Amino acid sequence: MPPLPPELIEHIVGHIRTQASLKKCCLAARAFVHPCQKRLLATLSLPVAKPSRWKRAVTHFEQSPHLALLVARLNIELDWDVPEPGAFAAVGPDFLAQMAQLKGVSFTSNTTGVVSWGRMPAPVDVALTALFLDRRRQQRPLDYVTLHHVSDISSRALSLYIGACKRLRFTSSIAAAHKPEDDNESFEGGYGDQPVTSISLRYTSTVARRLGDTQPLRVCLPAIAFLTLSGHDHNIEDLLPAYALLAPTIPRIELPSMYDIALDDAKAYALPTNWPALRVLTARFTANELEDSPPWTVTQLIDTMLQPEACPQLSELVVVLRVKIDDSEYYDDEDEEDEDDEDDDEDNEDGDEKEEDDDDDNDGEEEQEGEDDSADEDTDEEPARKGTQSASAAERKGPFDSTLPIAFAFNPATIARLDTRAVSHPTLASLCWEVVIEFKSTGMEYEGMTYTPHDVEKAKVQYVACCAALKELMPEMVAKGKLAFRSRDPEP
Repeated sequence: MPPLPPELIEHIVGHIRTQASLKKCCLAARAFVHPCQKRLLATLSLPVAKPSRWKRAVTHFEQSPHLALLVARLNIELDWDVPEPGAFAAVGPDFLAQMAQLKGVSFTSNTTGVVSWGRMPAPVDVALTALFLDRRRQQRPLDYVTLHHVSDISSRALSLYIGACKRLRFTSSIAAAHKPEDDNESFEGGYGDQPVTSISLRYTSTVARRLGDTQPLRVCLPAIAFLTLSGHDHNIEDLLPAYALLAPTIPRIELPSMYDIALDDAKAYALPTNWPALRVLTARFTANELEDSPPWTVTQLIDTMLQPEACPQLSELVVVLRVKIDDSEYYDDEDEEDEDDEDDDEDNEDGDEKEEDDDDDNDGEEEQEGEDDSADEDTDEEPARKGTQSASAAERKGPFDSTLPIAFAFNPATIARLDTRAVSHPTLASLCWEVVIEFKSTGMEYEGMTYTPHDVEKAKVQYVACCAALKELMPEMVAKGKLAFRSRDPEP
């Protein structure tokens, strides 16, 4: 029997679900050994609380060096309970650097809360330093480095990640407090001439503050290709110094939404006015923000970032617009309904008595007046535009019709200013609205821990209506052919 093609064997192994089954499959035939080893070692998880795992990995790689080349993802689990550094004596400086095909590294907390970066064993820290420096010197950045629930991240650690990976993501992590001695420390160079690292900060504005207040970290800033921040109530004063330092070199940036930042109403804040390298700018708004008086983020986009002298190379503007729709049915309070019924009964009794006293002509006039009043009340309760409905269940006072668009009421003056600024920018080639339709009935319901998938067909009706409303208010960009739209599913 001729041997099976390697592609077919890899396809078969790809359907094996458990590690135990993969290990058994390795023993079935020599042809299955390498494909099974690739699956087994594709993700290597090493908890710092279990040095025996590290020692076993060191032994395997020493006996079979080719196995280190199969590791694509490395997960390091931090823990408050860490053995003595001597337990990691087997971990040499080149232990991680030998994983030449490594794509990414994740640091996670092995407990319910955050774990300090200081709990990293010294030999492991040395091996990580060698890995990141090696990737920077060779200009072979990792695809990603993520830190989840990690605290006390040192400035030196931050300097190692930047330039050594393409995507650097912090989630619910905290940078170490700035110390005067940090400014005297020298960090390793080798960042290259081109920005390579995109930074995502989620509930982690302290990292942005470290970039701004630690002098040696400033040599890393030209290596940052993109910065985005999300979360809730980040102090804008943590971000503005970092923006000021990144403005001269960063090519892409995403401005935070009003939900993400906290402003002191008694103070005046402004973004930098000089972004010579910025080519792609992303801003995030909600539909409500564009219907009311423009908030700080909207005015900064229009009055600062879209000035030609502020961003002379800007070629693309992306506006992520979140449209939140309450598609639940509205129910009036039962007591209010009872009171309304009683009032109606009293009105009917009064009307009966009055009819007995008045003549037929007066009856006709009163009936006509009653009809006119009723017509006025019905008109008041109708949506602002015929054939639409409200996005608010309380205003709608009835079931949500999935075939009927909501009444978009964007502020004409705000959108007109955006239209004028965008069309007059000499290098701006495209303004793209990324419309995210979110329904209250879909997504994660945390109380019952249930998830309802996003309804694409239901959202399409609202997406089309939203695009039509924006097109109507931006005639100049439409005429230039520079206005684009795309739909985007909400985050799960």
